Amino acid sequence: MSGIFIKVLLTIGAVGNGGHSFEDKLKLVNKASQTFHRSHGDTIRSEWQDFVSMVNQKFDDMERLLAEKDSRIKQLEEGMAGQRSEMKQLKTGIASFEKAIFQRDQTVSELSLKLLSNFSENKIVDGDRNFKHMSDERDQVEEKEMEILPSPQKRVAPSVKPAVTFHVYLSSNKVVTNNNVVIYDHEALDQGDGYSPGVGLYTVPESGTYVLTWTTLSYTHTMFQTLLVVNGSVSGVSWTDSEDITDIHQTSATVVVCLDQGDNVFIRMGPTYGHGTIISNGGFGYSTFSGWKLD
Repeated sequence: MSGIFIKVLLTIGAVGNGGHSFEDKLKLVNKASQTFHRSHGDTIRSEWQDFVSMVNQKFDDMERLLAEKDSRIKQLEEGMAGQRSEMKQLKTGIASFEKAIFQRDQTVSELSLKLLSNFSENKIVDGDRNFKHMSDERDQVEEKEMEILPSPQKRVAPSVKPAVTFHVYLSSNKVVTNNNVVIYDHEALDQGDGYSPGVGLYTVPESGTYVLTWTTLSYTHTMFQTLLVVNGSVSGVSWTDSEDITDIHQTSATVVVCLDQGDNVFIRMGPTYGHGTIISNGGFGYSTFSGWKLD
């Protein structure tokens, strides 16, 4: 179409350059226009129809694409609706499963309690039966022994001499210094009457082999030495050390020694590390001095 319009313009330009009047020019233009429509009318209509067909085809393609997109969107929406339904079903299933687990746990707990109760009851019943059975058997044995044994005779138990032994302790905490004799003021046991609580001295009542032991508790940040003295000679040593700790410390020492009747035995603080507080009470424990004759 652009080529046809160019020809019309060229014709109009040629008329303008011929020196004609305006009316003549207008006639020539109308004539040229009529000639243009007669010779090119079919071509313009054909090209216009092609253009219209092309536009219609474009609209048809766009409508088809829109229809396809609408269909795809609908499919996606249906898929999402299906997924929502599946999720709802899953949630319902999970809730049912959790409820079933809870009910099962309750059942297991109830069964466990019943088993424990039955076990305890059976245990008690069996114990009573066994005890009764043993009692019956013992009675039967005693009856048979009574039938076998001769008539009872009066028996005299041999006299047993009490063992020589003693056990004494401090009744309360005691502050001591170097070389002090530890006077254990409370007698818990003294078979043989050898200990003197007023001076802390044990006088051996019988000759023999003796086991002597003493236990000492030291106060926090305290360190001291205790000695076992026999007739003025040191026969045993014990260290009680809580100097580096914020706690009470306890030590025990044991000595086996041969003693003669009349020997003097006692516990004395050390000559250098003998100052401090000996702990002895019902809360932390008692500091004690004990001994017994072996033969």
